[in-house]
Amino acid sequence: MDGQLGMLDHYDSAEDGTIIAVKSPLTPLSDTVIRGCPHCRGSLRNISRYGRIVRQALLDESTKKFISWSNSQAVTFERRLFDEQAKLEKLGRSSRFLKSIGREGDLGIIGEPVEQLRAIRDWVQDDRYRPIIRLYVEMLGYLDHVKIEEQPYRRVYDSVQHARQSGETAGEFTMDSSKVQTKGQLLAQALIFRCYLAVLSDLLQSRRAAKQFQTIVHFDPKKATSNCEELIKLAHETNYIRQETEGCIFYAKFIAIARQISTSPEDKPTQEVPDSLVERAKLHLANAEALVGKHSLTEYLRTELDSVKVMLYEGVFYNEVTSAEKSEVWLAMSRELSGTGHWYTCAQGHPFTIANCGLPMQEARCPECGAPIGGRDHQLTQGVQRDEAMDELGVAAARLRI
Repeated sequence: MDGQLGMLDHYDSAEDGTIIAVKSPLTPLSDTVIRGCPHCRGSLRNISRYGRIVRQALLDESTKKFISWSNSQAVTFERRLFDEQAKLEKLGRSSRFLKSIGREGDLGIIGEPVEQLRAIRDWVQDDRYRPIIRLYVEMLGYLDHVKIEEQPYRRVYDSVQHARQSGETAGEFTMDSSKVQTKGQLLAQALIFRCYLAVLSDLLQSRRAAKQFQTIVHFDPKKATSNCEELIKLAHETNYIRQETEGCIFYAKFIAIARQISTSPEDKPTQEVPDSLVERAKLHLANAEALVGKHSLTEYLRTELDSVKVMLYEGVFYNEVTSAEKSEVWLAMSRELSGTGHWYTCAQGHPFTIANCGLPMQEARCPECGAPIGGRDHQLTQGVQRDEAMDELGVAAARLRI
């Protein structure tokens, strides 16, 4: 049975078959099948001699399910956000709403972004923003589920470290951090920013539409821009170019909105946005422009980029992305994340699928980093690797019921 299960691939053993050492640490997504008993096909999960191999495969299977689930959730949230933005566009602004939003008083948009949204909701005394704020809160829950700390390998790693520190085990668990999936977290963060910006943008438009505006607005963008920096950093480190570009645009847009929304009824600034934040926004905007110019996969962000430049440099606000353009972005995203064929990874390790027969017939670019993917006549492009673990583990797990 040792031979059929590939024990010698993982362990050094004596002539009598006694295991004496582990050959090398297993890496995520390195196994190809969840192995069962060759005689009865039953699970070997609880047999200590083979448990390490089986549990490695189970971790790989959990990672596969995590990727598929997080991608499908992102598509659903993107669709819902598009629908809520379309509703805001069609809803119009009643005279009662405009009178309420411009009434005399102080509106403090400070603290955590969710607190800022609730402050806006309570100030307008209208249900206009309630549905999109509920969606925002749901997105925060989604983010909690896809953070790196919640992924299968990281949770096992943390459990092993805790056991070692408490003296329950002396074993080690080596985790290749480059294999931890970050796309779900990046997608969640980008969606949260877009939802947040949708409310701020609509508030700014409503403020301009009000005949009388006696509200003194105080908006603090520091927490939002700090979160943007985290998104940009993580996306850059993991070569997710689109999310890095989006993060740069978001940062600049927050600063542009802060400069326009924090004003008194006389259109005088109630607070000055620090020059350091403005200069930082300009640097991020320049970086976004360079990324869009270099990578065609970010071209769909061009319209938004150009509008934010106008907002930041000229102080002019307008609704930069139409519903039709948002729909095109959503459709592109849903097609990208709904592949059902064989699994592969690009040279940077980003997973993707090829539908139909599952074999490449044309060359393309990784939708995340722009690296060559696909191939010609069923031959993979250099640097692309078939991820057989992702293909086979699901079938094997279903068959063995483990």
